[in-house]
Amino acid sequence: MLLGMLVGGGIFLIITLVAKGIYGKEAMGTGDVKLMGALGLYFGLSNIIAITLMSFLIGAILSITLLLMKRKKVDEYLSFGPFIVVSCIISMLIPFSILQNILMTIFTLGLYRN
Repeated sequence: MLLGMLVGGGIFLIITLVAKGIYGKEAMGTGDVKLMGALGLYFGLSNIIAITLMSFLIGAILSITLLLMKRKKVDEYLSFGPFIVVSCIISMLIPFSILQNILMTIFTLGLYRN
C-alpha cells in the first residue's frame, strides 16, 4: 500500500513540478497530489495506476468536449479532482480484471488480446 501512495502521489507530483518548470505556472494543484497519495495508500499500486489512467482519459474526453462546444477556452483551468473521484468510484464498482482489460484495450488501440 505504501508503494501505491508513492506512485499515486509521485506521478502527480512529477507532472506538477515539470509543468511549473516549463510553463512557470501550476498545471495541477498540490491538492491533487495529496489526494492521489492518500488514495494510493488505500487502493494499492495496481488500482492507483488504473485510477490514474482513467482520470486522464475521462479528463481528456470531457476537456475536448468542452472545447468543441466552446464552453471552455484553451487557457482556462479545469479542476482535476472530480475526474479522480469519478475514477475511484468506477474502480470500486468494476472488478479490477475487467477494468484492466478495458484500459489495456483502449490504450493499446485494440491490439491487446487477453
